[in-house]
Amino acid sequence: AERLDQWTTVLEAYEHATQTADRPVVFHRRLATWYAKVGDMAAEVYHRKHIIAHEPTDSATADSLTAYYETKQDWEALAALLTTRIKHARGEQYNVLAVYAASILSDHLHRHAAALDLIGPLYQSSPTPQLREKIEQYAQLGELWPRLVPVYQKALESGKWNEHAEKEIHVRLASLLVHELSDSAQ
Repeated sequence: AERLDQWTTVLEAYEHATQTADRPVVFHRRLATWYAKVGDMAAEVYHRKHIIAHEPTDSATADSLTAYYETKQDWEALAALLTTRIKHARGEQYNVLAVYAASILSDHLHRHAAALDLIGPLYQSSPTPQLREKIEQYAQLGELWPRLVPVYQKALESGKWNEHAEKEIHVRLASLLVHELSDSAQ
């Protein structure tokens, strides 16, 4: 196709194959690559979305879509893509994706509760100062202070902290109850 400049014929045949094949992802993958070659970004993205729908762990395709959505500042689409990726991620990849998704949700979409929902469990399993800053930032931006109480309580229950972190969690929880929630009895 490239030598003879017959892209239209090849692309049409493969487009048809995406509708009839048992495993259309193979054809979507090829089409995405070819559309990138001929400079049809809309068609390339269309096929990359289909690849992710069939193979959500395909990091090369996800990275390509991430870059595209960032360039277009399509934060809704990026948040949706990251949410899909998070569902299939484990370990450090999960942590990185959750932090990035939370920043998109909070900074660009002003969904502070959703950002807190992503970072809260990370903090509970690894109560670092950086994650504490994030959960408190999201709580402040969304006026979600009451939602921090169970996050701190579960962090204490998890036992995944050192002595200094335990003290810090108790101090933060007490400060939250007294200053933000006006509940000095607790």
